[in-house]
Amino acid sequence: MKSITIRLPDGLKDLIADEAENNGQTQSDYLRQIIETHVGQIKEEDFPRESSQDLSLSVAERKTLTLGYQLLLASQGDLPEEQYDVEEVRNTVEALENGYAGEYPRIFAGSEGEVAYGECKLVWDILDMFRVIKYSIRKLGEDGWEQTGVIDAEDYGSFQGFDFQVDLESKLAGYVKYLVRTHRWEEQKEFIDLDGGNSHSEMLPTYRPMLATFKPIWRTATSRGASLYLNADDIRRVLLAAPGASLNTRSGPDQHGEQGK
Repeated sequence: MKSITIRLPDGLKDLIADEAENNGQTQSDYLRQIIETHVGQIKEEDFPRESSQDLSLSVAERKTLTLGYQLLLASQGDLPEEQYDVEEVRNTVEALENGYAGEYPRIFAGSEGEVAYGECKLVWDILDMFRVIKYSIRKLGEDGWEQTGVIDAEDYGSFQGFDFQVDLESKLAGYVKYLVRTHRWEEQKEFIDLDGGNSHSEMLPTYRPMLATFKPIWRTATSRGASLYLNADDIRRVLLAAPGASLNTRSGPDQHGEQGK
């Protein structure tokens, strides 16, 4: 392992020492973890992940807020024409002013149920898992997938999207497209652009057991200065958690890392 010397202000050096001690790490391990996080691109997206409040909005509240933001766009000349229908707006105003409750379903049509916080977090976790696998395989080298010894390893180790024909997965697919479009998990952009992220088969039964195996492995890898990449054995364990995944017993390593007979 090579070393590098850097100069730090006294205050920053003291802060690093305190943070490393609080994490149970040496200062070298603490700094290496920070550098690997940024240089290696295996990192959490920079947006709040923990909700301090149990927030939820009714369909009417969401519609009202949506119209408010559309008004803001319109005031700047940025509202797309397809979002503005003069006659429809006038009819809606009249129905709301007079309280024609029978018109409410039409007014609020197109407002689907929420993607709850827990469901959003599930999507984040799934995308994080496949990001870690991708960059860990890249670090293993050109034969990274082969090193796992899993049949069709690249298929199991790549995000396959969600099924548009399943209500929950369809909502999650829409959220994935939103996340990619807003510059988060951009490594999935090419895949999303190809087919909109449609897996054409239900995927949560595959992703959930993989996540259950991945999370404790990743917690161990990121604790106390451990490497921020998974090794071939770790990746193998995650991939084999997927229903139907199996080892190539002829040429691949078995679950203990030994070559198959």
